[in-house]
Amino acid sequence: MIALTLNTAAYSAELVRGAIQSIPKGEIEAAEAFGMSKLVQIRRIVLPRAFGIVLPAYGNELILMLKGSALASTITLLDLTGMARTIIARTYTPLEIFFAAGMLYLAIAALFILAFRFIERWLNRYQYPR
Repeated sequence: MIALTLNTAAYSAELVRGAIQSIPKGEIEAAEAFGMSKLVQIRRIVLPRAFGIVLPAYGNELILMLKGSALASTITLLDLTGMARTIIARTYTPLEIFFAAGMLYLAIAALFILAFRFIERWLNRYQYPR
């Protein structure tokens, strides 16, 4: 669990760093021209734009973490896949149990995708015409 957390934290930090660096310099210069302090620039200009930029990539990272947790269950962690193996040991029906576990993973991933798509549309609403 520590390895997955550190890996995801490193990727997330790199995603946020890239998003902050991708903000056009003209927007920051315009904020300086308005007389905004650095803290106000970060709060009103940099972070909202960075969140809008980083959200699709972070959604992918979250779904990869969900898939990675299924792989970690083969070692020690008891999650959905681990519980499926426990139920299979009791019922001897591996096909049905693994199919149900796969459908649950698919449903969870679909919910994550829909939630991130909604948040992305809300944060980048200026890009979508009415």
